Amino acid sequence: MVQNVQVLNRYNHSERQAPQRADLHRTNRGRTIRRIVVFGLLVLALLSVSGFASAFLGNEDAYAATASAKRAIVYVEQGDTLWSIAQEHAANGEDVRDYVYRMKKLNKLGNAKLQIGQKLTLPSGK
Repeated sequence: MVQNVQVLNRYNHSERQAPQRADLHRTNRGRTIRRIVVFGLLVLALLSVSGFASAFLGNEDAYAATASAKRAIVYVEQGDTLWSIAQEHAANGEDVRDYVYRMKKLNKLGNAKLQIGQKLTLPSGK
């Protein structure tokens, strides 16, 4: 019977211990590859979330909105100059010289001479 107890003790599962984690180790190469894969998956997840968000939460096509916007029109009156029109219609804080330049370019004006009754299209915001 002593012999049976020794055999039972040898195969007693309650006293068995799990293998130690000390004999399992990762190499630096394995860690690096794992980090690259995890980083790549995170980037893909962020890109897909931002793509869905902009598709469903974003405004309508910005280009289409500006293309269809009507520009303001001014008819030149007695005493009007490009400078005076620009001062009146330029946005707050906008350089009047830039506004005059954009008015000349938009209306294809070679010089600053205006005729009474001339139709001028005003540039939209920056």
